Amino acid sequence: QVSRFRFAPFLFFSVAMAPAMKRPAAKESSAAPQKKAKLHPAQEQISAVEVALEGCEKIPASVRTLFAGSVAMSLGIMKEDRHEFQNEFVHMIGEVLEGVAADKQAQLSTAQANMDRATCIKQDLDANCAKASDKMHAIQAEVAESESAVQEAASALETSIKAVEDATTKAASLDAEITVLSERVKDLRGIRVAVTGDEPMDKKAIQEVNQVGASLELDKALLKVLPTVLGKAASHRTTFENFTTSTLVDNLSKHIEAGEKEIAGSAGEKQARAAAVQAAEAQRETATALKEARDNSRADARERLAESKALLSAAKMELKAHRAAMNDLKGEMSYAQADLARYTNGTLAAYMELRDLTAEVPELEPEPVVQEAEAVEAVQAVQESAPVAAAPPAQELLFAAP
Repeated sequence: QVSRFRFAPFLFFSVAMAPAMKRPAAKESSAAPQKKAKLHPAQEQISAVEVALEGCEKIPASVRTLFAGSVAMSLGIMKEDRHEFQNEFVHMIGEVLEGVAADKQAQLSTAQANMDRATCIKQDLDANCAKASDKMHAIQAEVAESESAVQEAASALETSIKAVEDATTKAASLDAEITVLSERVKDLRGIRVAVTGDEPMDKKAIQEVNQVGASLELDKALLKVLPTVLGKAASHRTTFENFTTSTLVDNLSKHIEAGEKEIAGSAGEKQARAAAVQAAEAQRETATALKEARDNSRADARERLAESKALLSAAKMELKAHRAAMNDLKGEMSYAQADLARYTNGTLAAYMELRDLTAEVPELEPEPVVQEAEAVEAVQAVQESAPVAAAPPAQELLFAAP
């Protein structure tokens, strides 16, 4: 029987009389707009619980409607006036709201766990970035060393190439000298044969002999009579002319012998210079191989440096993306915290306050009894201030009936 229960005074018109009331007709547009009536705090709490129940997706829509419609007739009744059925509704509404709070707490716990896991992952990503950065700097040092090594190898190769050129030039110059000397010896031999022949020599041949004699720095008197002597056949020459011819042949033989001796003596030098060329070429081949090896080492270091830079860039991008994801998780966790606090301090607190709503007046604490000594002192003070009237004994003042 609903009539036996006492509604909270502020709910009498808002709950009990609400179904019988009709919506007032709309006023003319010229009327001044009225301010929205401010609800009593308890009515705001009931509305908050109703809204929470209507929006609760944990239960079917029909059950939500049932619970939301029963808030005023259950939580709106004083605790001591509720029927057991109303208490059942209060209990069931509490279970639903506490279940929602548990879900929000679970969401917060999940967000916190996700944030903790993301923090651990970030530590790993930070470590990966640091490791990739250290590796890149180490490879950069290797590239710098390889650059220096390549320059040294290039300088050594250039030196070896210059050494080969110098050795080859020296060997070629000696070969040229020997060739010239051999040709001269050959020419001298030909002249000696021509001079000792029976046939007279023509003017051109005699002129060549004079030129050779001049180059050999023969006696000028000898060179002067040579055209006359060599222009005759050997059988027609006089004793002096034969002596002249013999002198010429002796000089030619002397220079031929000296040339042949010089050619023979240059064989050792020729071999030495050829060996120098071979040694320089071997050194050049070694320097070329070293330069090639160091070029390959530098290319490998550069390639590894490019790879390390790419890895570092990828690690930084992954860390950046993870930080953005962490910001999202942080936002989710902050929202979950605020949502739980808002729900706990709002809807759930409103439910608990309505659940425990009572009209009983709390007992007042008894006033402290004045100590006997303090009372006696007070009576004596009164007696001293009014000596004409006879004062009753102190015991009668303390224990006199009111």
